[in-house]
Amino acid sequence: MLTKSDRVLIDQALKTWNVDAGSFTPEIARTTFLKAKCAALAGHEDEAEDLRRQAADIRATLVPEDKRNVHDLKAEDFDELVAFWSR
Repeated sequence: MLTKSDRVLIDQALKTWNVDAGSFTPEIARTTFLKAKCAALAGHEDEAEDLRRQAADIRATLVPEDKRNVHDLKAEDFDELVAFWSR
């Protein structure tokens, strides 16, 4: 179960990555996907859906050949975007 402090850390990570969004696009996609999972666990399904779509859209710019639906993407699909030390 994710806690309030988990959500705070996810928001801080997004704020940090967005300082240089061009360089940290993979990290932004992954962190946005994690935030969607957090929102879903908290019962905020509309927010979770919006965040999943944002994450999928960002990922689509990085992996344009992958045409899967947003609901077919899993955490591993976003994990593979970033170097292991960024996970």
